[in-house]
Amino acid sequence: RDSAFNQFRTDNNCRVAILSIDIASTGITLIEASLVVFAEFTWTPSDHLQAEDRVHRIGQKRDVEIFYLHAPGSLDDRIWE
Repeated sequence: RDSAFNQFRTDNNCRVAILSIDIASTGITLIEASLVVFAEFTWTPSDHLQAEDRVHRIGQKRDVEIFYLHAPGSLDDRIWE
């Protein structure tokens, strides 16, 4: 896992990192990212805020876009509330 994460951070040809909310929300810096897409929800909103904050760190030089994928009619409706 560490080598894949380091590749994302250092290799300009590596354009995508697929991370769980648990990994993306604690202990890492993702300032190399400029687009974040959340495809999962947790019951704790602060997990998402922490994951967003990993991209908005000191040293971020680009605008960042953050999107949430929400499947209407699924459990996402209850969690999103």
